[in-house]
Amino acid sequence: MVHYFLASRLLLAILFLQSGWHKIFDFEKNAQIMAGWYARWAALALFCWMIPVTLLFHAFWAAEPAQIFNQTNHLVS
Repeated sequence: MVHYFLASRLLLAILFLQSGWHKIFDFEKNAQIMAGWYARWAALALFCWMIPVTLLFHAFWAAEPAQIFNQTNHLVS
């Protein structure tokens, strides 16, 4: 069982390492995507998405009294 956890962590790490490798050594291609006009639309979409999701998952007004501080802390940090 321990071997499965180690193998899954290694495979997940390989994905992140490969992604970082491509971003470092193929920077021109990635810079064009990041600096394109689509970046503004993506930022707007992310902004519009995060507001309801944050309010849904950090609903401090509906939390139990023991969890209000925890939810408020996660909301503002």
